Amino acid sequence: MIDRVVLDTMKSVDRYLRLNAVAEVSAAYRTAEQGSEQVETQTAPQSSPPNTDVVGSDAGKAESPVSDVLPPQAPQLRLASFSDFVDAAWALAFLQSAMVAYHRLGEDSQVQAIAETARKFAAFIMDCSREQSAEFDARAKEAPAEQDILDAVSLLGTVALLQTSEIDPSYLDRVASTFVNRYLTKGALRLPGRPEELSSHLALRVAHYQVTRRNRAAVESAIHAAQKLLSEYYGLPDWADLKTGQGTRGSGLSVVAASDLLLLLRDMIVIEDGEDLIVVPAIPDDWYTSGNELTLANAPVAGGRVRVELGTSTNQHQIEVWTEALPRELEVYLPTTRALSMVKVYGGSIVSRFGSMEQPHLRIVPLWESVVLTFHR
Repeated sequence: MIDRVVLDTMKSVDRYLRLNAVAEVSAAYRTAEQGSEQVETQTAPQSSPPNTDVVGSDAGKAESPVSDVLPPQAPQLRLASFSDFVDAAWALAFLQSAMVAYHRLGEDSQVQAIAETARKFAAFIMDCSREQSAEFDARAKEAPAEQDILDAVSLLGTVALLQTSEIDPSYLDRVASTFVNRYLTKGALRLPGRPEELSSHLALRVAHYQVTRRNRAAVESAIHAAQKLLSEYYGLPDWADLKTGQGTRGSGLSVVAASDLLLLLRDMIVIEDGEDLIVVPAIPDDWYTSGNELTLANAPVAGGRVRVELGTSTNQHQIEVWTEALPRELEVYLPTTRALSMVKVYGGSIVSRFGSMEQPHLRIVPLWESVVLTFHR
């Protein structure tokens, strides 16, 4: 079954790559052909009489074997719409998962074939996103339709969910600023066709994307908005009234919103990045120093399970990270109110400090299963 699914996916991806390769060769050949015609025209003797025996500008010109093979205008498939990039991100993620599965089965030939296709497809996705970023100004001037906004949110949420790095970040930031951010009201999203209602889950997907950008302020705003919409049973409605915050449609217990909230909270605390772990990349500063203990237990990653605890002792705050298998490095983000020089690390070695005003963090090589960071209260 998996062989058939992998084959179908690779065929679909290969179609994109093959048609684009043909189009590029076709365009290059025709450009060269036009250039040679111009050179012949410029170098031809001026006294030569025109050929009046044969009608047609192409008469007497030898046909190129390449012209026989290439179509007049070779079709070229490019990713353009938001849904195109969503589909491409899922296809690439599937190929990457298939490589892992075949590697575990010991089928190295399959791994190599898929890896080559995935590499080319990843480069293709990046090229298309850069093209769209360059052409974004013309599209951004138009008032977006409601479906465009929903598709933009879907793209940002997919990138966050799959941890997609093959789409140009500047393109994604422009998608967020042009099609999404203008419709955020105090952290909640309001569609132009529903001005009196707030979506309980769409803003959570946008916040999930902001976690990947380490934008703490945007994430905190979305969390606060979600808290205001919680029912007495701690559920989120599908849609909420803008003025009252009460649910307007649905059962008042949105499964989609609940799952989006769980995914957001999980990635706010720990993200897997290849062989590295990113710890608390986008939590509010208040969470570091809260008197209540914050624990994420048994978070699944490739190397096993991860446990993250934020707590307070008599005279200090601490972050403890426990892993079943040692990652290559830990990237731990810290509150903006503490100097990095005051942070102590136990069970690991600090390899670099990044004292950014908005994103202070340390990179640590873990030496034990448990690594503890402390800073004064």
